[in-house]
Amino acid sequence: MQKAWAVLMLKYLITQVPVVFHHKQSDLISILDSALDMHGNYAKWNRSNLERGAISLNLQRRWRPPNPDSLKINIDGSHLLGTMEGAIAFLCRDSKGRLTEGLARLVRASFAFQAEILACLYALRHFADQSHMKLILESDCSSLVSCLKDSSLSPWDVEPLIFECISLLALFENLEIVF
Repeated sequence: MQKAWAVLMLKYLITQVPVVFHHKQSDLISILDSALDMHGNYAKWNRSNLERGAISLNLQRRWRPPNPDSLKINIDGSHLLGTMEGAIAFLCRDSKGRLTEGLARLVRASFAFQAEILACLYALRHFADQSHMKLILESDCSSLVSCLKDSSLSPWDVEPLIFECISLLALFENLEIVF
């Protein structure tokens, strides 16, 4: 059963996320082993959440929920070295860890930092109509957080993207940016 699940997951990934396999020879056995590991982790986390109806304590140690009157938006971007291909994602969760909104998509990016900025930009655009809410925007990219707080730190090749993010930040009444 697990092998069948792994094969289905692999076929899905190859068709839906071609950037992962683009121009690369892949070792099917190692991919299947990784898929089995991911499936085991998925089943482990979801079983505990479903049984208890709550977030796992291990997850709470890594992810800190916002206050009950806030939403937390986690953003991330990645880039496939040697290409113009990247991926971005954002997740929005409430104080109980429940997913309220999210997005994942492929983007054109020249380097990882550009993908991180694009993740921020897409999230800010998405939540602009909710600018009255108390929001926390969290990134694992300290350079991005620094540039958003002080635009003079922006490298020249990403200045336009940083400035667009900063102009969108001005729309929000109560948004905190954290690393």
